[in-house]
Amino acid sequence: MPTETRASAACRALSVGPALGRGAGAGRIHSVFRSVVNIDVEGMGFLAALTGREGSILPQAIALDESPDFRLWDLEPGMPCALTGTILRLGGERGRAVGLLAAVFLAKRAMPHIAAAGKGWAASVESLDRLQHGKGCELRISSLRGSRMQGHRDTGAAGALGERLADSLRALGAAAARFPCGAPDPAVVAGLRKTVAGVIGLGQGLTPSGDDFLCGFIAALACAAPAHDALLGAMGEAIGKGIFATNDISATQLCCAMGGFFPTPLVDLAGAIGGDDAAGAMSALERVCAYGHSSGADLATGFLYGIGLLMGRPGLRVRKPTRGRQSLIGTGREHASQVPLREPRG
Repeated sequence: MPTETRASAACRALSVGPALGRGAGAGRIHSVFRSVVNIDVEGMGFLAALTGREGSILPQAIALDESPDFRLWDLEPGMPCALTGTILRLGGERGRAVGLLAAVFLAKRAMPHIAAAGKGWAASVESLDRLQHGKGCELRISSLRGSRMQGHRDTGAAGALGERLADSLRALGAAAARFPCGAPDPAVVAGLRKTVAGVIGLGQGLTPSGDDFLCGFIAALACAAPAHDALLGAMGEAIGKGIFATNDISATQLCCAMGGFFPTPLVDLAGAIGGDDAAGAMSALERVCAYGHSSGADLATGFLYGIGLLMGRPGLRVRKPTRGRQSLIGTGREHASQVPLREPRG
């Protein structure tokens, strides 16, 4: 079994995410991007991610204490890799090596209980709406709410794909609101499964907006009362059956969420909202939304929408999709599987 030596450890890891634990095994390089190398380790069930320091927020990340351009590491998809408790080796014995002896193996952080959607939640929703409006995100939290955001025109989702997203997510919210606290009727479970299938893989990017939203919504369920455990279980079953509709990278995020592993800033946001700390919530939201171009904002949308829905926040209404758009749900979608899994060099 390879161990870290001065010669082999070309760089050292800062941290290892809680979803990885002390997992080990042989595998292959799945995909290479500027800021991440995705690694498929046998028996893990999802992709590990080698990232720069900024990726330490991800539960499945091995984060370096630097931010290199991984495209310059002469790595290719399909190359062998091996993960042990002391080293990650990429590209065989003569390839790159990352030492893990000095890394912090991060512990899993449970999502805190949130009893009510108070001023921290309200401030976060308004801040997120302004951010999404400014960035022109395809998914807007204002399009999912029943009332206009204070001080902003409710422009809704951006473009046709954004409208499809909003319709599908409102359908998901309606299905979740109808879900009973006790043993659900099979027809209700089937309806939920259908709406979840209409969301998985919907949107553009390596982690489509629909998948990011689902991760945030699952986090909201994790913060809710045990009465919603049946809904959380049904969501997990539905995602498990429909996860083939998205790509491996996005499926990893969904698997982590269903395992109760969430990005660090999202756990902080939940804690601030639970403590009704508006300033803390705003700070945490900013860090959530800094992840990716829109992935963090989409994640926050699912979480804040879910909290408002589950806590019965006044002014948040669950609306049914418009008749003219119902046929778009689950059809003609842009799946993440159509996105190339490796950026071109240069």
